[in-house]
Amino acid sequence: MGKAARGKKESTAPVVASGGGESTLEGELQRAETAIRNNQFQVNAIHKQWRTYLARLSYMVLVIAFHQMQNPSAACIVDVKKFNEVTTEPIDGYKVTLLVLSDSMIHLLAIVMAASLSFYLQHQPNVIGSPAKQQEAMSKRQLLFADARYMMANACIPPLLALYFGSKKTNEDGSPRTLSCLDHTLLEQAGVEPAERRRSLPVVLVFHVIVTACMWFMDMQQNQVLVNLEKVDKLREDLQEAQQQAKSKKKQ
Repeated sequence: MGKAARGKKESTAPVVASGGGESTLEGELQRAETAIRNNQFQVNAIHKQWRTYLARLSYMVLVIAFHQMQNPSAACIVDVKKFNEVTTEPIDGYKVTLLVLSDSMIHLLAIVMAASLSFYLQHQPNVIGSPAKQQEAMSKRQLLFADARYMMANACIPPLLALYFGSKKTNEDGSPRTLSCLDHTLLEQAGVEPAERRRSLPVVLVFHVIVTACMWFMDMQQNQVLVNLEKVDKLREDLQEAQQQAKSKKKQ
């Protein structure tokens, strides 16, 4: 009788240990998922602060872009006024406006670029929620740099650089040439010396590099968090499948 009882206990002992091991594994997976989600919450909070600071910085960049446009625009108006004083066919206001805008095209592109980056940074995606919402957020983050506002900023870079370096012309003696919004021949015939212009590199180009680097780093961290969550889910599925296989073997 005692031997039968001991045999019964010995036969049931492995089942209890197995059940406890499965429970322990499930608990470890739950703790791992909790730790990853806590990390995800902290990462999102930090990234939200980053985007907020960058968005505030974009306002300053936009103001600087307007300020950089001021000098060439004012110089163009001065050239037109001097030309109108000595010519019999003065330039009317409409043409003056077109001349100013054409001469300031570099800075107009910089303003458009800064505004596009500002709107881009104001968009704050949220990736915390149900698995379905996380999957939707993941697909949106995969298109992070395909955002229309960011693409608009990228589209401004080639013409901006081309106009900027195209304005850096020199005279025959190697000295920098002052380019006016009016034709150089007309100014020479009228005896008008073009006003000095300062065309510095638009600061928005530097800001674009900073935004791109920060967003790439944030996107990399978010992707790593979601990869870790996917690994935990995969381990949980494997554990459940192993439990079902163990149960089916016992029934056989």
